[in-house]
Amino acid sequence: MKQAIMNNTQTVKLVSFKSRQQGSLDCLCGVYSLVNATSYLRHIHSWKQQSQLMAKILEHMKAKGMTPMIARLTKEGTRLDEIASALKYIICPQYTIKRAKPYHHNPETTLQHFLRHCQGFLEQNKAIILIGIGGYHDHWTLIYRITQTRLLLHDSSQLKYLGKRYCCLPSENIQKTHVLYPTHTYFLWVE
Repeated sequence: MKQAIMNNTQTVKLVSFKSRQQGSLDCLCGVYSLVNATSYLRHIHSWKQQSQLMAKILEHMKAKGMTPMIARLTKEGTRLDEIASALKYIICPQYTIKRAKPYHHNPETTLQHFLRHCQGFLEQNKAIILIGIGGYHDHWTLIYRITQTRLLLHDSSQLKYLGKRYCCLPSENIQKTHVLYPTHTYFLWVE
């Protein structure tokens, strides 16, 4: 409680209140990551084109019988198989975007090797990396560059970067702020 105001014979207590921002209660980071990756790689910048792409993705997921919209909006978010399906059937064929999932069947890697591989990929291509992270955030985001100390992001919730020293992999026996999931990582690029 911030303060109390005297009102004749009773005291009115004012409570601290912070309004939610638009989008802060939904779990659409996966869908936004798909739209943002496509926009980044194919220079789609108009609101109309981006909203049409979002509608296509959500309609595709609905038609495939995936997570119901209310659950997606309020708690479930976007699953890995839904990301995979949207990439395979909508984004890659319609926007001529290439995709690879190099750690899908090879989850055993080290953080150093994983980040070196990601950095090399980003430096050699017109590319972006879509990745699922855990820890403090349970989230889908996009990595567009890796520096000596940071993973730089294009993110739907305004994250700007992840500090490398605060990152770990799920296979490591340590818990850090950000858990990077190599098995939930897509390399996306255009030629």
